[in-house]
Amino acid sequence: AADELEARVQKYVQSPKFMKEIVAKTAGIDFMDISEVNATALVLQLYEDELKYLDIQKGMTGKEQQMPQFSQKQIDEKVKELEVVPQFVKNFYGKNKDNDTAIAIQMLETEYESDNLRRQLMRAMEANAEEEREAPTKSPSSRSKSDEETFGSTLFGEAFDQAQKTETEKMVEALFPPSTRKEGATPSQAQANILMADVLTKIKLFSPSGKPEPVPGGFIIRGTNQFDSGQELIDAIDSAIANSRVKEQLLVNYVGDPTPVTEEQMLASERNPVLFVTSTDVTLERNRFLLAGVTSLAIGTSWYTSLYPFLLNPTLLKSSEEQLNLANAGMEYDLGFLTDIAVPLFASFMGVQVAHEAAHWAVASAKKMEITFPTLVPSLVTGITSSITALKKSPKNKQDLFDFAIAGPLTGVVISCALIFLGCGLTASLDSAAYSQLPGLPLAVLRQSALAGGIIEYVLGEGLLSVPASAAGTEALADINISLHPFAIAGFFGLLVNAINLVPFGRTDGGRVSLALFGRSGAQAAGLFALIALFIQGLFSSDLLLFYFAFITFFQSEAEIPCRNEVDDITFGRVLLATLSGVLVLLS
Repeated sequence: AADELEARVQKYVQSPKFMKEIVAKTAGIDFMDISEVNATALVLQLYEDELKYLDIQKGMTGKEQQMPQFSQKQIDEKVKELEVVPQFVKNFYGKNKDNDTAIAIQMLETEYESDNLRRQLMRAMEANAEEEREAPTKSPSSRSKSDEETFGSTLFGEAFDQAQKTETEKMVEALFPPSTRKEGATPSQAQANILMADVLTKIKLFSPSGKPEPVPGGFIIRGTNQFDSGQELIDAIDSAIANSRVKEQLLVNYVGDPTPVTEEQMLASERNPVLFVTSTDVTLERNRFLLAGVTSLAIGTSWYTSLYPFLLNPTLLKSSEEQLNLANAGMEYDLGFLTDIAVPLFASFMGVQVAHEAAHWAVASAKKMEITFPTLVPSLVTGITSSITALKKSPKNKQDLFDFAIAGPLTGVVISCALIFLGCGLTASLDSAAYSQLPGLPLAVLRQSALAGGIIEYVLGEGLLSVPASAAGTEALADINISLHPFAIAGFFGLLVNAINLVPFGRTDGGRVSLALFGRSGAQAAGLFALIALFIQGLFSSDLLLFYFAFITFFQSEAEIPCRNEVDDITFGRVLLATLSGVLVLLS
C-alpha cells in the first residue's frame, strides 16, 4: 500500500547515515555517496525481496501433497539413530515421544522441508545474480520501473551459516590487515558478479566452482587453476580485468584459503588456494607530519648515542665536566671538541641506515614496487630502533616480497661487519696518544653479540672480551669498558639494529621474510614464538630487545597487505638465504 511504502521510506530517511549505508550494501547497491541513493527505489527493492521470500515460503505449504514417500530403509536408519538419543530429547516431539517410527518420519519430513527451502533460496539467488550481471551499473535512482520489478538484492545469502561466517570473519581479519577492509572501499556484490561474468568465466584455464563468498574486505572465489603457476593465473586475470567494467576497481589476489577448514577438506587432506577479491586501495593510512617528527627524534637520539661512548672515556669525560663547570659559573666554555670527534661515529652509523634503505629502494625499483618514504624509530640504546618502510601497493608475489624485505637488513649487516673490522684495524694501528682519545663501550654490552665479538677478538686478539675472573658475577663487570675506533662502535650499533630487524613478526622485514617462507598462518605461529623469545631474552639480558619487543608489539603487529600471488613458493636459494639470515640474528 502507498501508506505503508511512505512510512517505510520515511523510516529509512530518518535513519542515521551509517544505518543507511548498511541497508544499501545489504541490498547489493554500489554507491559513492549514500545521499545519491534513491530512497523510494531502495525501499521498493527490499519490499520485493521480502515478497519473494514469502512466495518461497508459501510454495512450501501443503506438505501432505508435496512430501515424498520415504522408503522403509530411510525410516529404519532414522530409528536406529534414535536408539542413542536420550528420552528427554524425544519428549520435544510431543505425542510422538514414545513412538520412534513416528519421530523418524517427522525428522525426515523436517529435513526434506529444509533442503527444499534451501534449494529454492539458492535458485532465487542465482536468478538475482543473473539480473545483476545484466544491469550491474544501474543505481536505484536511475532504474526504470521494469528494472525495479526484476532487480534483487543479496539479502538471501546472509541467512546461511551464521556461525561459520562469524568464524570466517575472525580468521580473515586475523590473517589480513585492516587496510584491506577500509570503510566504504569494500567491493560490492555487483562488482563481484561482474568479475565472475566478464573476467573469470572467460579464462579457459580457471574454472570457478561457486559464487563469490563475502568475507571481511571483499570476496573469496573458489575454483580450479589449470595454469602451470599461480603467477600465470594472476597475469591472465589482470589482462582480462583491464578490458572489463571493473577496471581499476578490483584487486584479485591468489592466496591460501583463509576460511575455516571444512569437513570435506579434512577428509580429502587438501586445501586449494582461493581468489581473494579486494578494492585496489589497501595502503595503510599514515600521518606524514607525525612520522616526520618521529624521524627527527630518531636522528636526535642517534646523535646522543654517538656522544655517549666518548663520555665513557675518563679523559674526555673529565674535559667535558670542566667545560660544563665553566658554563655553570657563567664563564666562557667550549664543548666543540666533543662534537667534532663524535661526527665520524654519527655519520658512519647513519650511513649504515642509509645503505639499509637504499637496498630496499633498489629492489623496489627493480621489482616495480611502490613504497613509502622510510620512518626512523628512535632508541636511547642504539639511537635507532628500526625503520618503517610501508608498501603502497601489493607486491607481485612472495619472491618479490622476500627480496625487498631481506635486502635492507642483509646490506646493513654486511656493512656493519665491515665497519667493525675496519674500526678494529684502525684501533690496533693507533699510537698511545690517539688511543687515549678513543670512545668505548662496556664489556657487558659488547659480549651481547657473538658475531661482533668474534670480529673484535679476531682483529684485536683472542680473549679481549673474556670476563676477568675477579669481575665474574660482580657489578664490577659493568665498569669495564673497551676502547674502540668510532667506526667499530658505529658498526656494532648498526649490526644490532639490522639484525633485530630480521625478527619474524608483523610488518617488520623479518615478518615479511617469514610470510614469504611459511605463508600467513605459518608466519603468525613463527611471530608468536619470536615475540615470546624476544620478551624473555629482553628481561634477562638486553634493554634493546625489551624495547624492540614493545615497539613491534604496539606498532608493527599488523599483518602485511596481501601479495598478488601468495601460492607459488619461493626458490630454494631464497630459503637458504633466509636460513643464513636466521643464523645471523642468533649470532648478533
